[in-house]
Amino acid sequence: MVYRKLNLISFGKFKKKQLTLNEGINLIIGDNESGKSTIQRFVEGIFYGFFSYGKKRRGFEEFQQRYKPWMSEEYIGSLMYEHESKAYLVERNFSERQGYVKVFKHNTGEDITNAFDFNDVAKVPEPSKHLGVSKIMFRNAVNIGQLDTPDETMLAEEVGTLMANMDSGFADISTTKAVKTLRDAAEKIAGKKGEVRQVGQINSDLERLVAEKEHTEELLRNDKQRQGRMIELNDKLNRLKHAELFERIRQLQKYEKIEEEIDACRQEAEQIKAGQQSAVNEEVFEQVLNLDAQARSAVENAKNRKNALDALNEEMEALKQQESAEALEYPIEEIRQDYNLFNQLRGGGYTKSITLFDLTPFILLLLSIGFGVFSLVNKMFPMTIICGVLALGSIVWIILKLLNRRKLSTQDICMKYGFADEAEFDVYYKTSVAEYERVEQNNALLEAKMQEYVRIRDEITELKRQYDELNEQLQQLLQQSGMREAGEYREALKQNKRYNELITKIEYSQKLKDEMLSEAEYTALKGRLGDVSRFNLAQNDYDEHMRAQNKEEILSELSRLKGKQDEALKNASSMTEIEARIKELTLRRDALLLDYAALNLAADTMEEAAREMHEKNSPMLNEKISATMYYITSKYNDIRLTDNMKISVYTPDEGLLVPLESLSVGTIEQIYFSLRLALADMFAPGLPLMFDDSFITYDESRLENIIRILYNVSSDRQVILFSCTQREKEILDEMDIDYNLINL
Repeated sequence: MVYRKLNLISFGKFKKKQLTLNEGINLIIGDNESGKSTIQRFVEGIFYGFFSYGKKRRGFEEFQQRYKPWMSEEYIGSLMYEHESKAYLVERNFSERQGYVKVFKHNTGEDITNAFDFNDVAKVPEPSKHLGVSKIMFRNAVNIGQLDTPDETMLAEEVGTLMANMDSGFADISTTKAVKTLRDAAEKIAGKKGEVRQVGQINSDLERLVAEKEHTEELLRNDKQRQGRMIELNDKLNRLKHAELFERIRQLQKYEKIEEEIDACRQEAEQIKAGQQSAVNEEVFEQVLNLDAQARSAVENAKNRKNALDALNEEMEALKQQESAEALEYPIEEIRQDYNLFNQLRGGGYTKSITLFDLTPFILLLLSIGFGVFSLVNKMFPMTIICGVLALGSIVWIILKLLNRRKLSTQDICMKYGFADEAEFDVYYKTSVAEYERVEQNNALLEAKMQEYVRIRDEITELKRQYDELNEQLQQLLQQSGMREAGEYREALKQNKRYNELITKIEYSQKLKDEMLSEAEYTALKGRLGDVSRFNLAQNDYDEHMRAQNKEEILSELSRLKGKQDEALKNASSMTEIEARIKELTLRRDALLLDYAALNLAADTMEEAAREMHEKNSPMLNEKISATMYYITSKYNDIRLTDNMKISVYTPDEGLLVPLESLSVGTIEQIYFSLRLALADMFAPGLPLMFDDSFITYDESRLENIIRILYNVSSDRQVILFSCTQREKEILDEMDIDYNLINL
């Protein structure tokens, strides 16, 4: 295969850029950022697109956006190549939404797109048919970017498959994928440890069916009890519905009765209002009502005050009678003095003192004698006689006082009050003091009530005055309103009171009606029940207990029991099916376990066969890598490549097998170059090789060796070198090798 013409119509930084290539070596020189990598990715994109590899859904790699033109909506290009002496043209639109791929025969222009495989994920044909390699092998073996290292994981799978199938003739069949398919199929049957797949699901289904069978048997055993409960609940529900119907009927009847009462009240109120308007001025009537209310209030208050006055008068009379009926025989002060003397005599500490009263007769005697002598001297004989009589009386008084100055005793005091015993006098004293204090308290209370009596009497007088004044104003208003007598006023007042009562009753009834049912609810209920008089329901039909029952709970339990009943009947009818299903699942599980063993055995067999084929063919790959590496370095001629792309090198000087990562960067790059050349030779024969600044770290000597190798390769396939220096050109010129030079 030879790439002839690259047409970058709109790709990356290029706009209508064409490159013409020849057989043999093509050298494309350009500075950094001149677009060398863009051209290389363009070739890959033409054949494979920039779709994500191995995805089950359409997706794109980073290259899709990296090379999308900034200033243009177009994202398109074409490549003309020769294959088996025929020219083809591949045209691709890289747009994510409007992308397409077309393949033509270049000489005739015939559209042969349908001859190529269609990618169901990318939704475009795959023009890489003539290349004969996967995108992984293309990118790792024939289209080498700057300092690229192979994608070991995916490349190892690709190489392993190709080497395993080299002798079978089925190079397009992936042994790794086939084994993975077998393993995946086995895992779907039994799964890894801890996973639930087909067998696990069957076991789970079997457990569920066994539990369902046991549950069904339990349901069938309990069906009789459930039937009885359902009958009981249905009876409750019917009685509850009957009670609800009674309640609705009674509510409707009550609603209509209230409406009738409202209509009757309205008619009566309208009649009263019409009569009031013809007989009484409304404004004057309000004044009359106000004065009447005030006058009535005054009369009512006066009545209340009069009742209070009468009650107070009765209380005062009772207090007076009580005081007069229980008057003391001796003054309280005399009793207290005698009691104090009594206590002193009992204690032995009494000494009677001479008081001014005791000296009175002596003083009177002296005065009588003095005035008598004075009268006698002055011959005032009448006065002398009087003074003589007074003197004689004083003498008699003194004699009596002297006779009474004998010693007092407690017995004398007791005898004064008629008691022979001191204890009786002691009780008499305490009783007398208590009675006196009570009388005093009654007197104080009587005084307070007297004051209250006077105040209430004054209030009654004031209320009578107010009533007379209000009544006079009322009579004047009656005359002004044209009322001839008080009867008309009273009748108007009575009618107005009735009117107000009717208005209040209408408002209350209307509110009660609205709270009971809205108009829409009444209309709906009336439409459903019609004339409720057709229902002949007795009071005992209205079960208060049933009204209190929770209908939702009954319905919920009925629904639950009905569901269990249906489930029981269903399961009872399908018991045979359950048992048959258990048997069927058991047989299927056993068959799946056999398939599981067979799939794992097939996968093990294929892995073993692939391993044997790899061991058989891998020496050829190692030999090719080693030959190229020795040509470059003249040192390393034993390269070992494992089935997972792990590379090690045998060093003849040390006699050691050295892992790749222990070598220098330059040596590693040369080994990768040798690996790619060997892979291209074995699995991509005839395809053009592209290298983008892949030898920038090589020294002059090894670069010359690389150029010689590529020159030898160019006799069988096209070689395209991208370089940012003149080194390759100088070596080619020095070796006098013919090449096609393109400067970017």
